[in-house]
Amino acid sequence: MGNIELHSLPVDEVIAKVGVAQAIGIKKVASLLFTYRCTIACFHCLFNCSPSHPNVYVSFEDGVEFLRQLRETDRVIHIAGGEPMMYYRQMLKICQYADKYGFAPHFFETNASWCINDEVTQRRYNEMKQAGIKGVLISADAYHQAFVTPKRRYRAFEWAVKIFGRENVSAGDISLEALTELR
Repeated sequence: MGNIELHSLPVDEVIAKVGVAQAIGIKKVASLLFTYRCTIACFHCLFNCSPSHPNVYVSFEDGVEFLRQLRETDRVIHIAGGEPMMYYRQMLKICQYADKYGFAPHFFETNASWCINDEVTQRRYNEMKQAGIKGVLISADAYHQAFVTPKRRYRAFEWAVKIFGRENVSAGDISLEALTELR
C-alpha cells in the first residue's frame, strides 16, 4: 500500500499499518506544546526553550481539552516542549485520562536527558505505553548532544525500540561512538 492510499485512511489505521515514525510523514503532525522549559538550551531551538524558562506547563484540564481537539484533526498527535518529561507525572496523568476516552496522543518528543539509567527509562516508557502512547521521537544532533550525554541518548533509543517497536521510534539508529563524535 503506497503513501497515497495510506493518506486516505484514518490516522490510527495508518499507524497500525506502518508505525508512528512513517505515519508522521503521511498524515503530518499536530502538537501539544507542553512547556517552554527544557533541560537544555539548544542554539537552534525554534521556541527558545531552556532551563531558565518559568516552571510552567499545560494544566490537566487544558491538556485534556487540547488533546481532544487535536485528535479531531486526523493528524499524528504528539506532546512536545521544551522537555515534556520534566513534568513526567503531570503529562502521564493527562495521557492516562485521554487514553481512557480515546484521544491519547500518538507519541511524545524528548531529548533523553531524563534517561539516567535503564530502570527509569524502561519504567517511564512502559507507563507511557500503558497510557496509550504508541511511540517516541528522540532528538539527537550536534545541538542536543552538546548537552545530553551520548549514553542517555543511546539508552533512550535502545529501550524505546524494545518497548514501542522500531516502527514507532522516530530517531536515527546512531551508534554510541557516533553520538560521542557529535559532542
